[in-house]
Amino acid sequence: MAQVTNNIWGVVIILEHEDVDTVVTLAKQGGSLSAFIAAALPGLGTLIAGGVTAYLTAEAALISSLDNGNGVYLTTPYWAPGIFIPTSRPLEKIGLPPDWATRSSGKFRTEDSSDLLSYDIQPNAIGSEAVEFKLAAHRASMWRKTLVLRDGEGGSWDITIDPSRGVMEAHNGLWAHQVGNGQALSLYKAKEFGVMIWVLNVSHLENLAAGSRVTFTWLQS
Repeated sequence: MAQVTNNIWGVVIILEHEDVDTVVTLAKQGGSLSAFIAAALPGLGTLIAGGVTAYLTAEAALISSLDNGNGVYLTTPYWAPGIFIPTSRPLEKIGLPPDWATRSSGKFRTEDSSDLLSYDIQPNAIGSEAVEFKLAAHRASMWRKTLVLRDGEGGSWDITIDPSRGVMEAHNGLWAHQVGNGQALSLYKAKEFGVMIWVLNVSHLENLAAGSRVTFTWLQS
C-alpha cells in the first residue's frame, strides 16, 4: 500500500511493488494515474499530487527499472518541490508478514533503515475481553516513539514513550472484537528537531487472540 512520509531532505512517497505494477499498467494502457494517486495517497496536497502524476506518467519505465521487487521511493526535496528523485526500496523485508499475529515473536524493520524492532505476543496475559498493546524501548538514549492505536470504528489514541526522558514503556488496548475491524496501527518516531515522522503501519490484527498482550520493543533507532 502506497504511503507518504518525510525526512530531513523532503517529502517521501513510498510505492510498494504492487503500486509500481499498477503505475506501469496504467501508463501503458492510458489509464487514469491521477485517480490512482488520489485513491492511494489521499494525504498529498493537490500540487504535489499533480506533480507525482505527471512524473509517473513520463517516467513509468524508469520507476519499473528501479523496482527490485520491493518497490521504490520518490523524494521531492523541500527546496525543489517540483523535482522527484526515485530510488530503489531496499530488498530487506520491511514491516511484518501477514501472518505475524499467529506467531509468538519476531523482529522487523521500518521504512527508516536505522530501525530494528521486535514483537512478542503473550497469550492469556490479561482478561479475555481485550487485547493489550505495549510499546517499549531497549535503550534509555532513544528519542520519543509513538504507536497510534486505532479501533477501526473511528477512534484512535497514542501510546507514547520517551526513553530520553525516562519513559521506557507504555500500554493501552482494544476490546477483543475491535482487532478484527481491518484497521492498521502506525509507528512514529522523533527525528531531527524533535519532529515526529511516520515509519510503518502494522496491519493484520485479526489473528490476535483475546486476552493477548502484544509488546513492540524498539531495539535500534
